[in-house]
Amino acid sequence: MKIKGMLFILFAACVGHIGAMEHDKKAGQKPQGMQQGTNVPSLTQQALIAAAKKLVQEIHSENPQDIKKYITGKTNLPTDLHVPLLVEIGRQYYIKHGIELNIKVPWGFSIQDYLTIPALKSKIQIRTVSGKIALDLSNMKINNLQGLKKIPNIGTLQILSLENNPLTTIQPNAFAGLTNLDVLFLENNQLTIIPTNAFAGLTNLDYLYLDHNQLTTISTNAFAGLTKLKYLYIGNNRLTAQAQKAIKKALPGVKIDF
Repeated sequence: MKIKGMLFILFAACVGHIGAMEHDKKAGQKPQGMQQGTNVPSLTQQALIAAAKKLVQEIHSENPQDIKKYITGKTNLPTDLHVPLLVEIGRQYYIKHGIELNIKVPWGFSIQDYLTIPALKSKIQIRTVSGKIALDLSNMKINNLQGLKKIPNIGTLQILSLENNPLTTIQPNAFAGLTNLDVLFLENNQLTIIPTNAFAGLTNLDYLYLDHNQLTTISTNAFAGLTKLKYLYIGNNRLTAQAQKAIKKALPGVKIDF
């Protein structure tokens, strides 16, 4: 089936969704999937996932760029569906094949996704490595740490690897509860800022790797609570001399590699 045939799936999903909206209107209910301030209907998340899954079945030999061009160039497909659909296609292709689809649209998974999507669950496994309790979440397209604290036995963890992911931010207290953690790898992400209390609760952390990101800003008290930190690797970022000076002041006695 060529791309034109694939898009029939989308139109069928759209028509089905619009029909459901009309039914809701007649029943006096608020239509689902209607974006506020517009009359353009959008697919529910369930319908979007279903449409993306069906498309993924047909793109084994198709050029991903052709799919993007066809979808974005289809004038009778609501524009509010273009990016969400491409994002979901990227996600579903990765779930099915374990390969990143080059669609030039940022996409990824939360840790919560890995805990709830059946095809991804097996990738979350705590192991013992050289006598240390470790969890490797590197190279997994993780762009959101939501769900981290729900991982079974996460409090026993001593090594956590999150490198080589598309993380752009760390929420305050994201690692709270990981009191046994010795080593945290966050290098080769897309972090631009470290917020206040980003590492709160990591009272036993010895090594912190933040190198090869896009850091420009380190908030006041970003490293608060790291009372046992020995080494900070934060080179290959975009930190000014003033920012580097502030980090040194905040972490006296810590060996820092800029």
